[in-house]
Parts: sequence; structure tokens; C-alpha cells
Amino acid sequence: MYRRDNLLFCEGDLDHTLRNHNGQIAAKVDVIPKDQFLAIPEEDLVEHIYSEIYVEPLTLYEDSMEMEQHEVKIDVSGNPLRNPFRDPGPIYVSGIKVVVSIPYSGDPMLWKLRPNQWRSVFPQGIVRQPNHQGLGYLDIIIEQPTDEPTERIKQNLESELEKIRFYLEAQKRQVEQFNAAAPENIRKAIRTRKERLKTHDGIVDLLGIPLKRRSGAPVVSHIPIKRKLVKPLPPPPKCGFKPEPGISDQDYEHILSVIRHVGRTFEATPGTYTVHNEEELRDIISLTLMVIMRDVPLERPSGDVGRRISE
Repeated sequence: MYRRDNLLFCEGDLDHTLRNHNGQIAAKVDVIPKDQFLAIPEEDLVEHIYSEIYVEPLTLYEDSMEMEQHEVKIDVSGNPLRNPFRDPGPIYVSGIKVVVSIPYSGDPMLWKLRPNQWRSVFPQGIVRQPNHQGLGYLDIIIEQPTDEPTERIKQNLESELEKIRFYLEAQKRQVEQFNAAAPENIRKAIRTRKERLKTHDGIVDLLGIPLKRRSGAPVVSHIPIKRKLVKPLPPPPKCGFKPEPGISDQDYEHILSVIRHVGRTFEATPGTYTVHNEEELRDIISLTLMVIMRDVPLERPSGDVGRRISE
């Protein structure tokens, strides 16, 4: 039985919705508190935001469908073969109503959205929202007079299923394309904010005036499509974000020149230094660096510097 309020895939445009959804990435990045944002590794941020914007495509489990049937009265006044004189009706006859329930998973909002590839005829069905396990049901309702061949019920069901399969496949291609591109779009938004924060910090350092703290945070509107399970971010550092210590390239090169000079001293006076093992030689180099580089806080050489000493 045709009912316009039961039509699927015709209430909105999927492409437009996904583009709006993608446009919210920057807002989701910017709403994370600064200290928390700077302290969390980039890939953890990507995973968190991706879990928020990921769109789960619809999957219909036809192998688990069930049905029930009922006796009903059907108005046939709109059928010219049964109402040749166009009686305004209603004209009721005995009929049969079959309800086929098919479980599905995925975002239920997708049942309303039209993909880029679509037909002039839309399928019909009643969508039931997912339960706590993430499983919903699509009810396909077929009604016909009792005196019509029962084989038509099967034909009508297969016709509806074929149309639904077409739309689900067209949707899936668009949704998977969106999900595949999302991580890189998130990384771009993260890096853009980091560059912006560097500029802001540079202005503070230049003026030497503390920033006035704002009360409240940016408001982010809700998106109609979202995943239920969102990976939480770790809490921000209690003492605020502190960048990793580092030295300038000029100081780094100067440190290496000192190490090379001390190394040549070891080679020029082997009698003095051969009594020391490698750890003791490194202590000598470290002491020399602490004396010469008073403005550069150093610990015992490690990492690249340590490797260059052994060379």
C-alpha cells in the first residue's frame, strides 16, 4: 500500500549532509582546551575526532528477516478495476496484511538521505530506531485483497528489497569515501590550529603582557550524523602544557664542535685517557660541556649526541 510518509531516502541530500559534517571538523578541533590539545599526541587527537564524525553505513540483514500477517479491511476505491464508476468511497474489501521485519545496523538518519545516484521511484518502509545493542528494524508492509494471487506478495516484497539494495549500495560508496578522507582532513585541522597557537604565543612573548582568560568555551552545534561510541581524550596536564625542552641549531652545532675537540684531545694524549672506560670518557665530555656551555642546561650525552661520541 502506497503511503508517502513511509518513503525512504527522499527527505534530504546525502552529499550536502556529508559536506556539512566534514565542515564541523575544525570546530571539533578548536573546542578542545589548549593545554589538553597541545599535550595529546596528534594521532590520539585524530582517533578521538574520527570516532565522533565517523558515519556508519547502513547494513540490512536479509537472512534474519521475519514476518507476520493479519486480516484487514482494504479500501479499494482508488483502484479503477474495482471502482469503475469512481465512487468517492471508501470501498472496503477483505484483505491480508504482511509485515516483514528486517534487522539493520548503521546510522538510522541515513534512511532519510538521498545518495548522488538515485531513481525516480523510492522504496517504502517504516524505520524503527536501534536498540542498546545498535540493532534496528525496517518494516516493509504489503497489503492486498484476499482474492488476489498470493504470489504477488512475494513479487512486491522482492521489488521493494531490490530498490532498497540499490539505494544502500549507492549510499555506501559515498559514506566510505567520506570516512576514508576524514583522518587526513582532521590532521590538517589539527596542524592548522597548532600553527595558529604558535602565532598567538609569539605575540604574547613579543608584548610580554599576559592574556586575559575568557570565561566559557566555544559552542559547537550538534551534527545529525554521529557515532555513539566516542573515544575520550586523556585529561589535560594539571600544571598546564609545557613544551618539550630543546636547543637552537646554533647551540647544537657548537656542542658538537666541543665534543669533537675533546675527542681529538683524547686521541692526541692517549696515555692520559686510555685508563678510562667509555662511561668515564663521556663524563669528561659532559663536564667540559657544562663548563663551556653555561647557558645550555645539559645532562649526560644521550640520543644523537651520544651516538656521535661513540663515532
